[in-house]
Amino acid sequence: MMALDQSLASPFAEQKLRIQAQRDDKSKLQKEKALRRDFQIPVLDLVEVLVTKQPENVLVLELLEPLLEHHPAQPAQQQLQAGA
Repeated sequence: MMALDQSLASPFAEQKLRIQAQRDDKSKLQKEKALRRDFQIPVLDLVEVLVTKQPENVLVLELLEPLLEHHPAQPAQQQLQAGA
């Protein structure tokens, strides 16, 4: 009787483990996104300070170009570019 109970319980235990693994993965992705966001905001603040304090500096253009290339365009910006 115990063997039957264990064989019936094993699929439920496996499903519980799968669900927990999915939750762990989702939690990990959320934490990674939060860490990335928490890093990006201060970096962008530093860039803003550099641009406002030294707009004539050549490094500003060299710094902004890669940032603009890697940052996805906002939908409003895409519409403006398509209309122009």
